[in-house]
Amino acid sequence: MNYLEKELRELVKKDDSIFDFLQESTLDGMWYWDLTNQEEEWMNIVFWERLGYDPDQMPAKAEAWMGLINPEDMEIAKAKIAEH
Repeated sequence: MNYLEKELRELVKKDDSIFDFLQESTLDGMWYWDLTNQEEEWMNIVFWERLGYDPDQMPAKAEAWMGLINPEDMEIAKAKIAEH
């Protein structure tokens, strides 16, 4: 692990406001998905906004964003997820 990544992780542990700043400031949005328990997922508001959706109308579930994948690309997407 890069020392800067390690330092950032430690800062986030010590001060919640750093995490809030990161999730509010990121341009691409953030999400976290437990691949061993795929029912557990979290995504911030920016995630849905960048995709052009109202975050209040989109559930924090994998099937919500997976439903946006072109059916022709679904098998590839599932294979890539399985690699992790």
